[in-house]
Amino acid sequence: MLLLFIWGIFKNFQNTPSPQVISTPTKTQVSSQPKQPNLSLPKNTVSQTSKPSRDRRNTQKQNIKPEITTTRSQSLPVPKKTNSTKNYSQNRSQNYYNFPLNSCGDKDPGGANIWYPVYIRNSAENLNKVRANYCRDAILKYREEKGIQSIQVASFLNQTKAQEFADLMVRAMGSGEVGEPSVYNFANKSITSYYEKPRTFADNFPLNSCGDKDPGGTNLWYPVYVRNTAKNLNKVKANYCGDAILKYREARGITSIQVASFLNQAKAQEFANLMRNAIGSGEVGYPYYFGKKSITGSYKKHYSAYQIPSPTQFVENYYKNLRYGNYKTTWNQLSSSFQHQSGGYSEYVKWWNSVREIRIGQIRLIDQDSDEALVYADLTYITSTGTYYNDTKNCIYLTWNSQSNTWLFEKKF
Repeated sequence: MLLLFIWGIFKNFQNTPSPQVISTPTKTQVSSQPKQPNLSLPKNTVSQTSKPSRDRRNTQKQNIKPEITTTRSQSLPVPKKTNSTKNYSQNRSQNYYNFPLNSCGDKDPGGANIWYPVYIRNSAENLNKVRANYCRDAILKYREEKGIQSIQVASFLNQTKAQEFADLMVRAMGSGEVGEPSVYNFANKSITSYYEKPRTFADNFPLNSCGDKDPGGTNLWYPVYVRNTAKNLNKVKANYCGDAILKYREARGITSIQVASFLNQAKAQEFANLMRNAIGSGEVGYPYYFGKKSITGSYKKHYSAYQIPSPTQFVENYYKNLRYGNYKTTWNQLSSSFQHQSGGYSEYVKWWNSVREIRIGQIRLIDQDSDEALVYADLTYITSTGTYYNDTKNCIYLTWNSQSNTWLFEKKF
């Protein structure tokens, strides 16, 4: 009986109507009936409907958080790291160098090293100011690569350090730059002395023979000359190039001392700059082709060529014969390789028949040996259609043919 009584009470409790809840959780839409627990609903449903305002506040917080982060990042000042980087060079330069110094720049560690020079603008005011307040050994230096004279204040073994010092000079003097790096051997002399031996030739003088070795075949060579005096000849032979010789330069009508010949123009110019510093003069002459005779690795000997006709006259006569249409004569004055480059005799004649006029300008000898010569010729062609054509290949390389006793066109460039 007791069990039946309990069962009846439980059934009556289940049949009690539950409070009605509208889906939208707002206070105005909730029923006015007293809120009672609804035991028939799952717990997760109750949590969703019973705590709507908290969920909405969490959502708002999540949305607000990235907006606050963005606003803060936009309003942040410039990072201090940038300012400290800027001030680093200033502070380090001012504290690191205890101005004025007797000598600015790195000390010479000995031997050949790469040096980065620092220059400022040349003026009497700058020279006096930099010597009085910064670098007492500042000197005037002619900069070959820019063709100007500047004040050299220091030289460094490190490019970054040189640039830092140049920046300091900009702030202190109004100008400052790092020049072209070079490899020098100061030989324990101060920075005010001339730079002695460049990269390619450091610690090698005196040499039995200066210049490049003969690789064989026909090559284009760049000679290096110094001014002809007995003192220069003795000095260069004793201290630099033992095989230096006197060479008559027909293109300029003077005799010079030829000290070397190189296969590379930049290398020849570097050696000429060395001679200018060491001897007082140095220049690169006209390039020339040679391929047979050499002396100690350089094509330098000037052979007598009185028995051979003038190369310049030969070139002039060649173009005069072309004017008159003597194509068979001119064709035989070309080497076999040059004839092959012309495309054969028929193409050769076809081209020159299309030329109405040949204007011959300046013709001069660049260099000559016993069986080779290099001639410069200024030529302009006017075609049958009236077109002007300037021959850009002004250098004519000739070889002497001993069998036919005549010069031959070998190539033009």
